[in-house]
Amino acid sequence: AYNPHPYPIQTVVDVSFTLADQNYGDSFTDFTVTDGGRTIPSQSVRPHATLSLDWIKRVVFVAELAPGSMRRFSMTPVIRPGMPRPDQPDGDAFVFQNEAMRAGIDLRTGLLTRYDVHGVPMIGGPALSLAVYRDNADPWAMSPKQQESIGAYEGAFRLMTAEESALHAGGHVGALAPVRVVEQGDVLTEVEAVFAYGASSARVVYRFYRTGAAFDVAVHLHNREADRVIRLRVPAAFSGALNADTAYGYESVPQNAQEWPMQKWVCLSGEAAELAIANDASYSVRAEKDTVEIVLARSAAHAAHPIHDRPLLPENRYTARIDQGELAARFRVSGGPAGGVLPGINRAAFVFNTPVFALCAFPGGPAAQAPEPLVALSGGATVVMASLRRVRGRFLVRLHNNHASPTDATLRCPLWNLELSLRFGPFEIKTLTVSAEGIQECVGMMTD
Repeated sequence: AYNPHPYPIQTVVDVSFTLADQNYGDSFTDFTVTDGGRTIPSQSVRPHATLSLDWIKRVVFVAELAPGSMRRFSMTPVIRPGMPRPDQPDGDAFVFQNEAMRAGIDLRTGLLTRYDVHGVPMIGGPALSLAVYRDNADPWAMSPKQQESIGAYEGAFRLMTAEESALHAGGHVGALAPVRVVEQGDVLTEVEAVFAYGASSARVVYRFYRTGAAFDVAVHLHNREADRVIRLRVPAAFSGALNADTAYGYESVPQNAQEWPMQKWVCLSGEAAELAIANDASYSVRAEKDTVEIVLARSAAHAAHPIHDRPLLPENRYTARIDQGELAARFRVSGGPAGGVLPGINRAAFVFNTPVFALCAFPGGPAAQAPEPLVALSGGATVVMASLRRVRGRFLVRLHNNHASPTDATLRCPLWNLELSLRFGPFEIKTLTVSAEGIQECVGMMTD
């Protein structure tokens, strides 16, 4: 497993591979994972390929990885009598709890109804619903009303019935619970819920980890709605300032239902708690009355420019829409005490968007010493590496302090035994060159 980041991380590694031989029997090949002879939490999960035999494998495990380096993990097969089946919840709710958080899903709605971190509530009502807003075909949102707020609330995706859920899954059975546990083990638990609205459907997967306060949400949307905005809605349990990620910094988001651009994350900071949402495919957010909404899709038309009072589109034929069809987005939700989430969210969002590389390999020959990383960063928890590239025989490193407070960090180059202490001002960007001759700080952003 390879950590591309210049700081140590603890993460869940996801690796896929095939067995040497196909197993056509009823037994199941599981694995134990070791790190330097020490057994670590691991779990077999459904592979991306679907074959009705025990051959294609996918394993997740918890790993601690050093900066910018590769680490070897060993997997040993263990034969089980059959494939493990997750326990299904009883009653009206599914509850998950670890040492840091407690979450609850209402089985009647499929929505998150509870998310507490160390006993402190983070959400103020049913969360992670897919809200639908009536819009128009203008992709630029040029009307005065749209400049204030895009779309009028129309409704929300509802939980499918058991019969609709079965049809959505392929129609192989007559009824299928619309909220169900699909993965359960020593690393994570996944709960799948399926929803419908008009001609559209959505599959939402909640992923809860055995350790830590954060959890993931994956939305798989089949959007057939025209002239609509679909947003992921999260009502917070507290009021506060809302900040959104932008290029080399973050900025305040007005909480007046106005659409606002963002990049990797958004964070609500209250007096006693903070709630952050990182994403991998969304670029717009809005907020009103402590409720944060992230845009999943806006199905306006291509280049439907408003001119006088003329119709936006021909009314006697079909016109294709933007953001229709199959869409996918992932989110990581993390809560914590005030001042405990915002400083680290940018680095966490980088790791979320640039996960660890894992490869199943069987190296032969004598054991070789792992190569030293090119660069490693220590201190300065708010500092991230925005870019690393080779330019004319040397390496160009761009670092950025993504916080309003100054901080100190140390950039090391173990390969050439180099080290440089750095002082960052608020939101400061530093560009450095690294070569065998030393580490040098550049003046300005541009360098050849």
